[in-house]
Amino acid sequence: MCFSASASFTASIGLSLVGIIGLTQIKSRKQIPLAAVPFIFAFQQFIEGLLWINLQSEGSKSMSQLLGYIFMVVVGIVWPVFAPACFLPFADGTKAKRWLWALLCAATLGAIERVYFFYTTPLEPEIVNCHINYYPVPLTGFLMYAFVVLSPAFLIKMKNNIYPKIFGCAGLVLLFVAYGISEVCATSIWCFFGAVISVLALFTLRNT
Repeated sequence: MCFSASASFTASIGLSLVGIIGLTQIKSRKQIPLAAVPFIFAFQQFIEGLLWINLQSEGSKSMSQLLGYIFMVVVGIVWPVFAPACFLPFADGTKAKRWLWALLCAATLGAIERVYFFYTTPLEPEIVNCHINYYPVPLTGFLMYAFVVLSPAFLIKMKNNIYPKIFGCAGLVLLFVAYGISEVCATSIWCFFGAVISVLALFTLRNT
């Protein structure tokens, strides 16, 4: 299995279309963050597509770093904060709201730490076996990250709507698949998988 600029751009275009369709499904303001999910993934994949082109053409190192940092900011800062915030409006029970607020606070603190990490740690994206390597992440780190970004989908209860939980389960399974494909490049691979299954946001909106 390998990925490329064309794969990233195809995913970006497809998710943009899914996002546009999702906008037509909005019935209330609380659904807006959920409708934004495909657009954020589309932007993320577009940035990685540009990075692929720059790396393959042996372009500017500074441009590769810039694109890499933008990608990692979305992955490491935007998603951990956005995931619990996105589902908070759908939390009916007090217990679920407390858990989501706790996750949001933890993700915010983690985002601050990552800002410092990105500032102090040089980033040199590179292509390794048809994948892009950003920062090597141990499996324990991935599991902690997955807990923050995937658990919100299990904390909310939507009547006759199983799509958030399908997304959570698929995301967890695909994390191990990505790590099995390449430990070094698991971040890029899992993000691509996440982008693909984010189409479930459309079905979630339709059934909310």
